[in-house]
Amino acid sequence: MRSYWLEFARNYLAIIVFLILAFYYRPFIPVFETPDEPSHFSVIKYIADSSQIPEFPNQFREGPVPIIEPGQPEYYAPPLYYMITSFFVADQDTDAFFDQLHPNPDFDRHRGINFADNYSSKNMYIHTAVNQPEAAWVNTFERIRLFSIFLSATAVFAAVLIGKELWPEGKWYLVPALLLAFNSSFLYISNGISNDPLLIALCSWLTYLAIVLLKKELNPVDLRFVIFTILISFALLTKQTAVIFIPVVLLVIREQKSWTISQKWQSIIMSGLIIGLLGGSWYWFNIIETGDLAALSTHRLLPEMALSQSVQFFVQQLWGTFKSYWASYGWATIFVENGWYLFFASFSVVGLLGWFLPTNQSWAKESKNLLWGLILLNGLLMAFWLWRTAAPYGRLLYPTIIPFFCILVEGWRRVYERLPSHWMQNGLVGLIALPILLLALSAPTRYISPAFASPLISNPSSVAFQPTKMQFGESIELAGYSLPDRNHKVGDSIHLTLYWKTSEQIEGNQLLNIQTSLLNIEETVSTIEPWLGSARYPTSVWQPGSLVRQELVIQVDETAVAPALYWFNLSVRDPQNNKPLSVIVDGISQDNRISRIGPIRIQPSNTRIDPPANEVAYIFSDEIQLNGFELDWGNDQSELEVELHWESLASMDSAYTVFVHLIDSNQQIVAQSDKKPRDGNYPTHWWIPGDVIIDTHHLQLPNNEILDGLTLLIGMYDANGRLSIRDELGNEIPQGAIPIPLTP
Repeated sequence: MRSYWLEFARNYLAIIVFLILAFYYRPFIPVFETPDEPSHFSVIKYIADSSQIPEFPNQFREGPVPIIEPGQPEYYAPPLYYMITSFFVADQDTDAFFDQLHPNPDFDRHRGINFADNYSSKNMYIHTAVNQPEAAWVNTFERIRLFSIFLSATAVFAAVLIGKELWPEGKWYLVPALLLAFNSSFLYISNGISNDPLLIALCSWLTYLAIVLLKKELNPVDLRFVIFTILISFALLTKQTAVIFIPVVLLVIREQKSWTISQKWQSIIMSGLIIGLLGGSWYWFNIIETGDLAALSTHRLLPEMALSQSVQFFVQQLWGTFKSYWASYGWATIFVENGWYLFFASFSVVGLLGWFLPTNQSWAKESKNLLWGLILLNGLLMAFWLWRTAAPYGRLLYPTIIPFFCILVEGWRRVYERLPSHWMQNGLVGLIALPILLLALSAPTRYISPAFASPLISNPSSVAFQPTKMQFGESIELAGYSLPDRNHKVGDSIHLTLYWKTSEQIEGNQLLNIQTSLLNIEETVSTIEPWLGSARYPTSVWQPGSLVRQELVIQVDETAVAPALYWFNLSVRDPQNNKPLSVIVDGISQDNRISRIGPIRIQPSNTRIDPPANEVAYIFSDEIQLNGFELDWGNDQSELEVELHWESLASMDSAYTVFVHLIDSNQQIVAQSDKKPRDGNYPTHWWIPGDVIIDTHHLQLPNNEILDGLTLLIGMYDANGRLSIRDELGNEIPQGAIPIPLTP
């Protein structure tokens, strides 16, 4: 009895693991955010409402997000999946589904989302937060998604059976199924509405049946062979990719050694009739109606490009396909760190190279030919697809994902056999399996949730931020902001969070412009212009009184002036009339229609500074040290540039003014510069111990000024007067001014 339950647990371990992970992913995936989900649902709904299959569309989809409206759907694909799932919709009022389809507004600005460098624009549709669980169409969505999980679970079970056929000794047979259960991209699409889960399930069972049929001697009319051809027909009625299994029929027939030539031809004719009449019905209809057998014209074509551009784009598409095969979410818009893809590539290479090692436990030749052949055929179809259209989705290779995993596992098994010690053997398995499981467990919270989390704050009192009194236009208010860290270096990414409110419904989507600048707003180092509230939740769906959090990432250019203080200058623009909204700050109207928040401290990435030409050591009030200075006379000696090298010795509360005075022999000032350090862009109360600051002053000499006998005076002061100064011996400098005699 114990051995029975142990065997039962082993057989169903992969399915149990998959179901646990799939249900774990469910709450993290919003409706509309699995690939083509709204389009697939529109076809399901059309069949449920009209009791007929959609006609070949007159208009083809344009852009990555089609406009989906009631009536005849533009999406067109083989109908089996939609006919089955239409039963989930038949008794439901789902008309409100169309009202919730608001495409990402970035598409109106002709911006793509796949290569966005932050999470503000990874959604295909606006998440309006109106998708209440009690809405009929949302309930229907969830039921169909549960059906998708069930279909994917059957694929995992098929992987277990395939493993038992390939490794009957029982040591490796669960590994392909567990790889499938751990694959985070597979888990993601298993929670969506599309024909992929049905196709993957059918192709998985077809692979299993093919392996079984190739091992057995069949009767000329064998029920298992008939079932096999019927399943191919069902797969063809699910998605065009199933065409890769038609050659498998010929392979199975060829391997029947006891059949006569006549019996083989009879089987070819019989299977051809089943597949042609049943599975080919949709395709014959396309030929008769439009001449487009596989309806490929309904998919968006790539624009014409030069051959070199086409090849370059094709290579990029291959890399995108590889990434989304292993780990991508959304509409292949959310990716993990590149280190993960190098990991996937590495263990894939190990598995493939393992096939060059000899082994005593080789598969049957027919099984090897079957698995490699399916992978090759699916790969060729994918290459054709990538050459023709921009859709680098690894899920299009999932009809052969189990054959590919079986190939990899067999390669690992051969490597495993040759490892010299037991701990190295176990290390190989752990090195591959544990990271994949870790990624599967962490993906929902680390990658998916940040991209799709609602920006609405349900409990405003729980959020801490710097409050502001800034109003844009008639109703938009910036309630506050937060800067997690005010110390940054050039080249850093600054994370700025804004908190917005509105007192009334807003018409249309507003744009937010943020300029990062020095104290002088004209000295801008970067500008970004996202949608106000983000593309996830723009102003058109804001509700009065709600608090909306907008997280922004601002890149500091490597060439930015540093050290210095930088400010964020905010304005809001209505794209309909291209005019900025009025701005009121603390009750005062701003003529430039800009509000300012900050500042933040930006320091140089390299703190090493060459020593000045004239090194000194003067200490100002035990807070600041002057380490040296450099003097540069202009070509006509009418201007003197003084470069001061300061070092902060302690934190300070005062914003001191630096004075550089040029006096003559009569102690009269002939030129001077009084200003905060670095033209006011880095005042002393922002200095931190260890800061080294180069502060430049320009002195303009009067015409005909005699240069002999001039002295430079350097010091600092605040409202309480000049700072005391000591030299390196501790002697106090009179009058709080360092005298430097000048020789032109």
